[in-house]
Amino acid sequence: MSLRSFTIAALIVLCAQTTFAEKVKREKFGKFTPEELEMKVYDKDTTADAVVLYQYAEFSPMSGTYRYHQRIKVLKKTGTSHANMAFPGQVKNGVKAVAYNMEDGKLVPTKLPKESVFEERVVGSIYRTRIALPNVKVGTIIEVEYTRQGIPSSLEIQLYIPVIYSAAILPKHPNVDYNIKEIGALGAVYAKGDTWIYRDIPAFVGEYYMISDRDYRVRMEMEVTSYNYSNRNYAVMGFFANSWNAVTKFFNDNEYLGKKYRDFNFHLNGLADSIKKVGGSDEDLAKIAFDAMKRIKWNGQEACYLSQELSQTYQLRSGNSADINSSLMVVLRKLNLKAYPVLLSTRTNGKISRYSPTIDKLNYMIIGVDLPSGTQYLDATELDAPFGLLPSRINGCLGHPIDNSKNECSVLIEPQKSDKRSSVSEFTLDPSGKIVGKVTINRNDYNAIDFKKFLRSKTDHDTYIQELESANQGWYIDKFNFVNLNDPYKPFINEYDVSYSSSLGGNEMVTFNPFVFVKPTFNPFVRETRKYPISYPQPIEHAYTVIINIPEGYQFSEIPKNGEFVNRDKTMKFEYKALRVGSKVTINAKFTVNKLQYETVEYFSIRDLFDKMMQKLNESVIIKKV
Repeated sequence: MSLRSFTIAALIVLCAQTTFAEKVKREKFGKFTPEELEMKVYDKDTTADAVVLYQYAEFSPMSGTYRYHQRIKVLKKTGTSHANMAFPGQVKNGVKAVAYNMEDGKLVPTKLPKESVFEERVVGSIYRTRIALPNVKVGTIIEVEYTRQGIPSSLEIQLYIPVIYSAAILPKHPNVDYNIKEIGALGAVYAKGDTWIYRDIPAFVGEYYMISDRDYRVRMEMEVTSYNYSNRNYAVMGFFANSWNAVTKFFNDNEYLGKKYRDFNFHLNGLADSIKKVGGSDEDLAKIAFDAMKRIKWNGQEACYLSQELSQTYQLRSGNSADINSSLMVVLRKLNLKAYPVLLSTRTNGKISRYSPTIDKLNYMIIGVDLPSGTQYLDATELDAPFGLLPSRINGCLGHPIDNSKNECSVLIEPQKSDKRSSVSEFTLDPSGKIVGKVTINRNDYNAIDFKKFLRSKTDHDTYIQELESANQGWYIDKFNFVNLNDPYKPFINEYDVSYSSSLGGNEMVTFNPFVFVKPTFNPFVRETRKYPISYPQPIEHAYTVIINIPEGYQFSEIPKNGEFVNRDKTMKFEYKALRVGSKVTINAKFTVNKLQYETVEYFSIRDLFDKMMQKLNESVIIKKV
């Protein structure tokens, strides 16, 4: 148990008493109404595959105990996934769950077996408990309750399924300070003192290019800032997130961070010595060290705590973001460079504020290194990222440097590069009506990183090519080549030799889409309205060139018209120009996004632009035989 959890659990045993609001429903475990048992569909959302009938959270200051109680009705087969749950903390001995089913007119309970409860260490002193409840099917009522010592870091009220009733009672204690931050646009129907009641909360529906659902769902974040149990005989006090200086001290003294990387770490001496022998400027040394860390594979875990000794990370060639970047920092320090951790909350984890110090909300670690040219921020987790290019998952995020000489929460990660891609497609029609061509796609910066990651997720390159052919009916990729796949410092190039033999009217008329293999696969902005701001992690630059050649005896019957479309403030633009000269048509198109954040009032002009862009990119060229 962490020190802060111990504080809440063991030290809060004094004095506070709270009068609870009488309006709160306290349901008995295993007692249901006939309506709950007979429910087949949730009238207020007939698409819901499950619905939360009841959830209740209560913190008791006298004992330092937190209790959570939830009921879920399964309405469709996909709703059976709620049989698998995860809870914060080590609650294996404090959790009970039952699946209730009506069988032959009787309510039959299936209890959670002990062997279906799993405690696991996430990282550092952070744990979670998972359960897998058996015999869950359509019509089941899932009921779960757990108790734990200490208040958790968050209470999730709005979920991806509807919630009929939710209540929380979170009283304060005179000796322990903790902040409660209420998040979400939907307010409580009752909020007085330490009590909140919510009714009929709709399922949260995510939207494309939404920075984080955790910034918009109805939820609470709780964090202990300090405690003070002092009198004339003794003084017991501690500080956690009451200031950024306290946050720095916490991580510097933490056994899963500061104490780990301050060890001698002799295993990295050899690497540092070999880099020194190569020599060069401080920038050169930092770049060599950064590239050397690529031999350690990121396991996908975002963390600001080490999961193992740094020697294990180096030996196993695997680790989380803190393992890898701490190793990089140690090497940089051995090269006599000033390097220090910078802790952040990633885009998907939600925003932090420099005016609200936090420990619990931080979930990622990068490195700052002071060089003659200025401070460089580094993250060695991305195999395909060049020196100095940070991953898009932290673009736009605030970071706190764990260095007392730096300003508090002063690091804003702004994208230095864009999602940049250009393509050249050249097609030639032969007299038989068959089209052959070559498609070349140059990918740079974030576009290259994302595509390489996508490509590596496939079983092999042939699998990807087969999928690409399936998505472009009538076309065949006769030959392909990937250039610079393993070089993060050069553009990644896709080369496809293609052919197309499907046509309308034999060889009398040929119709095809000139942006085959390169156009966007879907439109992210098709909804009539939008609830949440649009957030791009980096600017976008996508350019397309298409050249179409036809032989004698054929003519272009129809080519798309030119067009130019912009959003309201002209920070998003799509241009389309087609030029016909004799037996050749050249089409140039370009899509750019130069702003990262768009408010909901700007959505309609963006949706209109995307509608027109997708229409233009899906228009066909028609070639007829003379």
